[in-house]
Amino acid sequence: MADSMGRPYLSDYPEFDFNLSHTDGMSAVAVTRGVVGVDIERLRDDIDAINVAGRVLSARECATVLADVLPSKTPFFDYWTLKEAYAKAVGLGVRIPFKKIDVLLGQPMNISLQDVNDDGEHWTFELHGCDEYRLAVAVRRQKIGNIAIQTIEMNSKLEPQGQLAMALLRTTNPLNTRRSNRDERVQTCA
Repeated sequence: MADSMGRPYLSDYPEFDFNLSHTDGMSAVAVTRGVVGVDIERLRDDIDAINVAGRVLSARECATVLADVLPSKTPFFDYWTLKEAYAKAVGLGVRIPFKKIDVLLGQPMNISLQDVNDDGEHWTFELHGCDEYRLAVAVRRQKIGNIAIQTIEMNSKLEPQGQLAMALLRTTNPLNTRRSNRDERVQTCA
């Protein structure tokens, strides 16, 4: 099923949320209680990150990317995947003005939103490098928990690109038990 904005949901399990992403030979899926968004991108050489940065990054983020002594596309893709994961979690995708989302990289990662109907305080973000890929997860709650990365190679008959990456976020509690934020554990496989 999909909502009015095209965001998929599980009609038989409303307590769960999931999100999907794919890029050049990798796919990711995130499943959790609460709201979640996931994005995976390959660090592509055919993207003019400096030029694109001015259109999608905040002024502070652009300054960070441009100040890089050894120019690298990694900071650009860090910002992009985190913004995309958030935008997908709230169900707006690229309809949200990415320049109005300002990500502060670090531990913990923070986000500030300008002219967006959200304060960013109730979100937790994770960012992972997977070979030449960047994987970002955004979860609406106070803490995600522990995340582990695992790559699963698929039979080429099942997956033409040869690989499948999964970001699985799930709680340790069965569906029919009472839970609290302290009891939640998250596992990510990529």
